[in-house]
Amino acid sequence: MTNDAVTVLLVNINPVKPRTVVIQAGAYGEHQFVNVDWGKQVIPINQSSFTVRLLPGTGSRMTLSMRRYANQASLLFPWDRD
Repeated sequence: MTNDAVTVLLVNINPVKPRTVVIQAGAYGEHQFVNVDWGKQVIPINQSSFTVRLLPGTGSRMTLSMRRYANQASLLFPWDRD
């Protein structure tokens, strides 16, 4: 973790079912993801949250670049925001 990035490792330990994970920038969505460095790809995000679908028994390491305190904090869940 740095001032403007965080690296996460997501693993789906279920050997049969895929899983979808919502990743949010900050406890209240107060930060803004700029992009995600996912292996050899850099994908623009420009949102306070996004979803990742993991196939059964797979994992992925990603580095998330972000702007801190770019959004108004909200108690709404990410899927309930505009």
